[in-house]
Amino acid sequence: MNLFFKIKPLLKSAEAEREMATMKEDFERAKQELARSEARRKELEEKMVSLLQEKNDLQLQVQSVSTCLVRIETRSNTEAPAGAWM
Repeated sequence: MNLFFKIKPLLKSAEAEREMATMKEDFERAKQELARSEARRKELEEKMVSLLQEKNDLQLQVQSVSTCLVRIETRSNTEAPAGAWM
């Protein structure tokens, strides 16, 4: 019985060391996953900025073309007599 009381703290210590090692491994994995996630987030943010800029450029082009079409339609309606196209 006396031997059991001497060994029991050693067993608890070994168990605590195993738990600590497991926790350290989990922490390292979580750190690596966080680094990957942050890199992916940054990559996606940069892509989003690029796509927003492209979208804005395309909207400006559409607006410019629409304005030109309105001008052309206005000119053709004012310059051509009624029924001239037929």
